[in-house]
Amino acid sequence: MGALLTQPEGIAAWADAFRRESNGGFQLNLWVPDPPPPRDEAAEGKVRRFLSDWGPEVKPEAGEARPPDFGAQCAALLAAAPRVVSSIMGIFDPPFVTSLKSRGIAWFATATTVSEAIRAQNAGADAIIAQGIEAGGHRGAFDQAAASANLLGFLPWFRALPTGYRFQSSQPAASVTGAA
Repeated sequence: MGALLTQPEGIAAWADAFRRESNGGFQLNLWVPDPPPPRDEAAEGKVRRFLSDWGPEVKPEAGEARPPDFGAQCAALLAAAPRVVSSIMGIFDPPFVTSLKSRGIAWFATATTVSEAIRAQNAGADAIIAQGIEAGGHRGAFDQAAASANLLGFLPWFRALPTGYRFQSSQPAASVTGAA
């Protein structure tokens, strides 16, 4: 389940329903949020005026929209106790990773560069998901400027990974996991 915009109670309800209606494990995914951007009311007004030529009016309060509380979502993931959680757009903080590990929950981190893969591995990721532009035309990069253009362009960089890693590939995704 991709839980980006799901409130914590929605995560719990989905996990409960999945468990009732299936006999298998599941994975929950969160985007690691950036800090909220600074607001610029003048710039927002210019964008609203521009958009008014293309559709319904965008109200000034539209800029007040906020995603669900990330800390509460993380707590809901822990309570749901899936076999795996995954992340995109960043890495989980150390206390959350410690909580995952103490509950036996694996963490799969998405990376678009070897640098991101190494950062995620150093943060405790159990698997690295190598992602190129093939993921719907966008990448879950920590640093968009450094992200590879496509998965095939990213794969040769795996030579830079520390020893003890093996490459696993499946269609259409690829991952690098730490050797046991």
